[in-house]
Amino acid sequence: MYRSIPLFLAALVTWGAADLAAQTACEPGQAEALLDVNDVRARIFNNGNLFRREDPHVYEVPKGMGTSALFTAGLWLGGQAGGAIRASGTNYHTYEFAPGPLGADGSPLPDCEAFDRIYQIDAADLRQFEETGQLTEDLRDWPHDLGAPVIDGDGIAANYNLGGGDRPAILGHRMLWWIMNDGAAVRRFEENPPLPVEVRASAFALASDAAALDQATFYRYRIRYRGTQPLDSAYVGLFVDPDLGHFGDDYVGADTTLNLGFAYNADDADDRDQGGYGAAPPAVGIALLQGPRATPDGRDNDRDGTVDEAGERHGMTTFVTSHLEVHEMARPGHIYRSLRGVRPNGPGPIRAGMYGSGDGAVTTIMFPGDPVTRQYWSEVKPAPEATQPLAPGDRMMLVGAGPFTMQPGEEQEVVFAIVWARGADHLDSVTRLRAASRAVHAAFDAGLDTAVTTQDAEAPGAFALFTNGPNPFHASTEIRFALPAPSMVRLEVFDVLGRRVAVLVDRRLPAGRHAARFDATGLGSGVYLYRIEAGAFRETRTMLLLK
Repeated sequence: MYRSIPLFLAALVTWGAADLAAQTACEPGQAEALLDVNDVRARIFNNGNLFRREDPHVYEVPKGMGTSALFTAGLWLGGQAGGAIRASGTNYHTYEFAPGPLGADGSPLPDCEAFDRIYQIDAADLRQFEETGQLTEDLRDWPHDLGAPVIDGDGIAANYNLGGGDRPAILGHRMLWWIMNDGAAVRRFEENPPLPVEVRASAFALASDAAALDQATFYRYRIRYRGTQPLDSAYVGLFVDPDLGHFGDDYVGADTTLNLGFAYNADDADDRDQGGYGAAPPAVGIALLQGPRATPDGRDNDRDGTVDEAGERHGMTTFVTSHLEVHEMARPGHIYRSLRGVRPNGPGPIRAGMYGSGDGAVTTIMFPGDPVTRQYWSEVKPAPEATQPLAPGDRMMLVGAGPFTMQPGEEQEVVFAIVWARGADHLDSVTRLRAASRAVHAAFDAGLDTAVTTQDAEAPGAFALFTNGPNPFHASTEIRFALPAPSMVRLEVFDVLGRRVAVLVDRRLPAGRHAARFDATGLGSGVYLYRIEAGAFRETRTMLLLK
């Protein structure tokens, strides 16, 4: 059963309608697409929102069950420029992102509707083109000029030439790509100008024999700042209204060791008549796989033992819930305060205990304790002396990271994953969710985002290593191989003297047809050898680099 939006949110939208009508701005994007190549079916939009624009909301996992794990989600951004707070975000009916890019000075382009599109590329589309020359419309129209990623096959970085070997740089079995900005969209309040930013967004998923990956989806946001003054003390986050099956009996929590915010059922029964999962309900989480680059601040922001190293990135620095009214988003200051992990409406900071109003230490992370073992502060154990859990109900949450700075024209990239797991009971589901999150983090860290793409999940009849393409090549080339069964794979490149110059793959991969990209930057012209070891299979081929 779908629930209605809270009445005070509807009142806010109505209250601001007259002011918004007077503004000249683009209408919210209408494009949508489905991410449904694995065990998840998710409804994706290009307006900053995910899973819901109008009913129905769709984040169905397992696919085919008809039960949704998430109601809605939205990108939130905030910072300070020239001493003034600027913030943009989406939730429910509020879409502060419009289709298309911005000018270099942050000015909107005259026609947003021309960019109102989500591009979809499947691994099968690439294989079909390789084998038959047949093109899908999105493969033909891939918007490289707007920043859609391209694997360069002809040595000309600025073009997109399928005949010359260029290909969309897709991730997983299906990738959706769109571009949006907060400079051309309707603003809810005149005193809240856009940051402004343009966002190149990707959503992708993999079909895998590993349940953690097969029941996960991924979201990459490349955020380019188009303001004319430096953006200071900036934060980025994903606002989420879980509604894990039936919305009325949820809890939320955080695991700082995994950069994970999660929702779980308060008991072991999720009412099927109310859209729930039934007995032994699952848990769902938002994992921050790659946070923004941190501003040097004398802290170990990525918790790797080194302070202020080059390229250091933030982990999750904020986790707040609806108890602090993060869903209100009534003024830009409320978004920004929520992203920073302080009370949106004040006064004072969040303190450990109860609903963030306890007697404990000041924190920006709510409910970081373990509900399974009842250690520290969680909704199951809201205070050190508590004997009763908090009352379950409808929860919202915000997973955020910062602070960071951006200069005009600078870009930040963040990656989130949505992870799902089901155990023997509602708390065992939390344990399994943590394990699934670790597996997703490990896959991402091993190169899920760049090193290997799975081009076809269907198991071939035999192991094979194919001729690279293009060959000869100028800068980079793609090496394809086939696995009839899940296998440990090591794919290496050697020069003619037998010296190893690259290890492209060194991990377990599922059955299917895969591809790895070899970047020859810094290498001289000549013959190179590439060798695969997969189980008992061994094969070596040659390729020619011309510069």
